[in-house]
Amino acid sequence: FFFKQKTAYEIKECDWSSDVCSSDLTKLLCVNVHKIQDALTCPRLYFWKWVMNIVPKRINLNFWFGSVIHKANEIMAETTSITKIHKGMMIESKKFLSKYVVDASAHDEIALQTEIMKIMVEVYVKLFKKTMKNFNTVGVEIPFAKKMTKSQVILVGTIDAYGRRDKSFILREIKTAARIGNDYFKRLKYDKQINGYAIGLKKLVKAYPKECLYIVFRKPGISVRQNETVDQFLVRLRDDLIVRSDWYFITYQHRYGKQSIGAVEADLETTTFDLTCKYDFLSTKELMKPENWPRSDRRCLDFGTCSYFSLCMNCIKWKLYLRFFKMRDIRYVMEEAELDKKIKINTLQRSMIKK
Repeated sequence: FFFKQKTAYEIKECDWSSDVCSSDLTKLLCVNVHKIQDALTCPRLYFWKWVMNIVPKRINLNFWFGSVIHKANEIMAETTSITKIHKGMMIESKKFLSKYVVDASAHDEIALQTEIMKIMVEVYVKLFKKTMKNFNTVGVEIPFAKKMTKSQVILVGTIDAYGRRDKSFILREIKTAARIGNDYFKRLKYDKQINGYAIGLKKLVKAYPKECLYIVFRKPGISVRQNETVDQFLVRLRDDLIVRSDWYFITYQHRYGKQSIGAVEADLETTTFDLTCKYDFLSTKELMKPENWPRSDRRCLDFGTCSYFSLCMNCIKWKLYLRFFKMRDIRYVMEEAELDKKIKINTLQRSMIKK
């Protein structure tokens, strides 16, 4: 059933090479900040997502919400036209939803959340249009690739948006969050993502950015009341967004420091080197065994139950649960090369050969 999934790397039985034995080594060719963060968070999570290359079939509405808002940010970096922003958001939403299984019971919630997102973006543009125009956009969705020093693995990524202020470069990042604690923005100093993007920008323009315009959309803390229609709720939400705009829309100007960027770059280098050593030491057969990727059980229930919890809880019979997963879409060309059997066998394809 997996071979019918539509992915960037099309799997075909004829691609399986009979002259590749289980002792062949799979090479790690590229990493990105998310891949490294998963390796640091939980090796078993890394295994399911990046070695087995699988993601749940069932949609995660939080990821969908964040993806659509992320697309809005991309468009807002170039225009303040509500019509164009909403159109781009709906295209992204449709594209995202088409990749996952959506329960019938979730349709009403998706429709409501869609209207909430559209209103949030509309109010944000209305309130902060002047500030948005002050961001002199240079590029949007800019890919980068940088060879790591210790391992020669390629660090790849895509910078959401960057611009200029005077002679300095500025990154722009937008996130969604249900809760924002006291230390939410302090962690940015050593955040892998925004510092990784700073490293990527240095590769592109020969200079580190001066700061990151970090924007957080806080998800509404109000919901539809009993005996209240959806339309009435949306009117109440719009009013609340305007009155409490400082609560819903938080802009933090994170100033970069060469020391913190250097510390994060060292983390990226060391983690990638450790992964490379593991790939080089283990045969493909051993690499494909979940027991060789220890589980960090403290992370199982972070932000809800981990999407791969069922696989970890039934590790001996994990293949029986693969029907609930599908192949992860490949974003970078280097990843395709890493999964190409003509180079080295990797991921789910090998485990399914004997099925």
